[in-house]
Amino acid sequence: MLGYHRSMSPLAWTALFAVLGSGIAGACLVFGMSRELRWRLIADLPTSKTTGVFIGLVELKGTAELDAPLQCHLCDRTCVWHRWTIAEHWSKTETETYRDAQGRSRTRTKHSSGWTTVDSGGDALPFHLRDDYGAVQVIPDGADVDGVEVLGVDCDSSHPLYYGKGPPGAIMHSDHRRRFTESAIPIDQPLFVNG
Repeated sequence: MLGYHRSMSPLAWTALFAVLGSGIAGACLVFGMSRELRWRLIADLPTSKTTGVFIGLVELKGTAELDAPLQCHLCDRTCVWHRWTIAEHWSKTETETYRDAQGRSRTRTKHSSGWTTVDSGGDALPFHLRDDYGAVQVIPDGADVDGVEVLGVDCDSSHPLYYGKGPPGAIMHSDHRRRFTESAIPIDQPLFVNG
């Protein structure tokens, strides 16, 4: 933290803060403009057919195909890519003792809650994107993938998913509620690919 130093005048401090503020504003402007340019590039990119793929940035539209597809972990749907998460809800109430501004001992009750990820995973395989003209191989490793949500369930311990797909034990302070979510690229799912 900057403190007042006798050798610097108030005018010098003002100038220093103006330069720092201008630098931060410039960095934010450059970041915002680069994000806008990237968005425009993707929005204005024409969709090509698989026979028209060339070296460089291209967008394709088609369906995902694979001879030996994967199975989604939670919903047992056939897919070429999937990611899943199981989160468990917890809550706790604590009584804590503290000192107020006058030094007196006080007690207060504090309630906190949240979700903790108890299991997660996923898998991906190279697949073919097929359109009316042919097919192109897509390798999803390292790509930013926005899959379709194929499962989103909040349930208690009486639901078959709770112990059927979730871990056998509970976390500390569990409310015995779990959230199961899974995203995937199902077989024959219409999709866009940029790359």
